[in-house]
Amino acid sequence: MVTTISCLQELEVVQMAHTQVLQAKNWVQAFVALHKSSQDWNNHVGMSLSDCAKLYDESKSRLARLFSDESYTHDDARTWLSGVLANHRSCLDGLGEKGFAEAHEVVKNLTMLLSEALALYGKSVGKTKG
Repeated sequence: MVTTISCLQELEVVQMAHTQVLQAKNWVQAFVALHKSSQDWNNHVGMSLSDCAKLYDESKSRLARLFSDESYTHDDARTWLSGVLANHRSCLDGLGEKGFAEAHEVVKNLTMLLSEALALYGKSVGKTKG
């Protein structure tokens, strides 16, 4: 029973993170479309935003594996979640280096959600999905 509750919590948090990754990607793509011809684009902010869109697309795929692949271990899940968090941090760091301080609320909350998902999967060390 405890394992079932734990798995449900893990998947619920991963689902929320997946939704926010999609929203972050949409936000980045919308920002690129709005400001492609502005001065910021020439300042390489646009390139950083494009990189973010690619990273969020990759992250979306990694999170989707947690819903579709029936034979992963918690180590696999932690690896995928760590990769998603690394992608997210790379995006934020790249934009910060370019002086792009504006961050959508979804993007800010994503770090917290991914950390929470990693913590939940960390509590179930050694267990396989099932």
